[in-house]
Amino acid sequence: MEIIKLNLARNCLKYICKAYGINKILLPYYTCPVVWNSLREESCEVKFYHIDKDFLPTEKFKKNDFILYTNYFGINSKNCKKLAKKYSIRPIKDIYAKLVREGDEFEECIVGGEQTINFKPKPFNDGKIIGAFAVCLYSDGGIQY
Repeated sequence: MEIIKLNLARNCLKYICKAYGINKILLPYYTCPVVWNSLREESCEVKFYHIDKDFLPTEKFKKNDFILYTNYFGINSKNCKKLAKKYSIRPIKDIYAKLVREGDEFEECIVGGEQTINFKPKPFNDGKIIGAFAVCLYSDGGIQY
């Protein structure tokens, strides 16, 4: 597994557009211009969508659409999971993300030819955030980090 360190979320988006050949993406209207300007710098067409009172998109997306969903104020994790499961091309069983803080144990490795992450957070750790990772468990038994 290759880890690429990028300094800003907008640089992560730029990298994702290049790596996956994304040339069109849908964003909620309530998105910082820095985000959509960064995407346009990568020649990625930006289209906008509305959200409802529960911060969910009001429109249906196509299976091959690339969608950026904003977890507004950090209160919409359930919506993130719901949308990922609904629109993923590969059926998702579970998906989650974790912060890694100073003092936590984090190791990426290959075990039996499979990539894996060993993560042991220090109890009640409020140290400086030094990274984050996400894990997607697919219904077919596959896993992606």
